[in-house]
Amino acid sequence: MDLGGCFAGYWGDFTRTVICGDIMPTRRQRELFQGTYNALFNACAMCRPGKTTADVYKAAQPYVLTDMLGHGAGTNPWESPHFSLMSDKTPFTLVPGIAINLEPYGGEVGVGDFRLENDLITTDGDPDIYTTYPFDERFLDDVHPLDHTTGRTSQRLYDKVCDR
Repeated sequence: MDLGGCFAGYWGDFTRTVICGDIMPTRRQRELFQGTYNALFNACAMCRPGKTTADVYKAAQPYVLTDMLGHGAGTNPWESPHFSLMSDKTPFTLVPGIAINLEPYGGEVGVGDFRLENDLITTDGDPDIYTTYPFDERFLDDVHPLDHTTGRTSQRLYDKVCDR
């Protein structure tokens, strides 16, 4: 799911990969999803004053299968700063108050593709991740300390994941 929207002239979007139905992902699908999830939160954790777009882009490797990791957001859905292959050549230094959308993309031919996204605001400390839609727990072995959404799905799914 890759959803975008505009409210009062300001844009935002988020992306989640989910499995539809009452089935479990394969071990390899869970590994790729977990890697993409870790890349997302590693990049989010790097969004601090003094860090650059290049630092954030590198923190998500190797789970950026395209040349773009993310972008700023505001009155346009894809504003500066941009987190991409070009970040090394033209790094932008982060300061508090920047709205950012980060969306790493991992996958493997024959297994599946996984795209996950968080929206955040840079602060003087940890980023304020304001995306509240949880991740599909069936894919996760470990939850990142900055993830305050996972664990909100049904107890039945949680029990199923723990029984693997």
